[in-house]
Amino acid sequence: MTGPVVGLIGTGGMGRTHLAALRSIGVPVLVHGRRGAEALAAELGGEPVEDLDELLRRCAVVDIVTPTPSHLPIAFAALEAGRDVICEKPLARTAADAAALETAAVTAGRWLLPAQVVRYDPAYAALRAAIEAGELGALTGLRLHRSGERPATPWFADAAQSGGLVLDLLVHELDLARWIAGEVVELRARRRDEPGALESVEVELRHANGVSSRIDGAWREPGSPFLAEFEASGTAGARRGSTADEAAVGMPSTSPYELELGDFLRVIEHGGEPRVTARDGVEAVRLAEAVAASIERDAPVAVSPRRRAGIR
Repeated sequence: MTGPVVGLIGTGGMGRTHLAALRSIGVPVLVHGRRGAEALAAELGGEPVEDLDELLRRCAVVDIVTPTPSHLPIAFAALEAGRDVICEKPLARTAADAAALETAAVTAGRWLLPAQVVRYDPAYAALRAAIEAGELGALTGLRLHRSGERPATPWFADAAQSGGLVLDLLVHELDLARWIAGEVVELRARRRDEPGALESVEVELRHANGVSSRIDGAWREPGSPFLAEFEASGTAGARRGSTADEAAVGMPSTSPYELELGDFLRVIEHGGEPRVTARDGVEAVRLAEAVAASIERDAPVAVSPRRRAGIR
């Protein structure tokens, strides 16, 4: 695949992941970061660019893979420069900031595409397709789990910057629950005391169609294995998957990052509907904030419908 020049901003772990995926699908990439751009580009391909303004002048699409607190100013700068934007999850640190970015993208007539990659994992995509095709009958329940070691970079442990476990990790499950089971109207969240867990949360969600779903997850000690699981129940059957099963979640033959970035770049070039929209990015952060509010209040929280800011 060839495509528009992508300006990758960020050279940490996710920068490496995105650059590898972009180079794998044959996209020209400019690489910018506070440090390590030359080494990363030399290793994986791409052209290092020291100056951010130069990168914005030379690229057509900006891919933001920096720490969460910096998403907002970088995305605003890219949109103001007339560039389409891909932004690693979460779209912004707060729902208000995410909604402001959505509005700015609509005003500028540019794409704002949140990189919520789990929608591109074939196991979850197949689950949603099976439910939509009626293979499980009417959906009656959904359980999602995700856990693993907390990232070692210090800012992840600072909830003021990362949003903690919920916004950084379980934002995937919140997005999946809404994508698979429909809009959420109420949720109840609790912190759990779990052996070996640095932070553990359980969330119960009620969807507009009456379906109930449950999310649980944890950040664990260094060296802990990653685990993602799902179980969907319907009136005609059930489907389960786990990273513990090599044939299920997390073991796709093609990287979900390649599928995600390839989809985004095709939409940017040719139009259509991406699997993840700016509204989805905003809603994921809104749900994460509702979870935090429920934990703080020790009470259920209503999630009111939100009107979309525009077509993108």
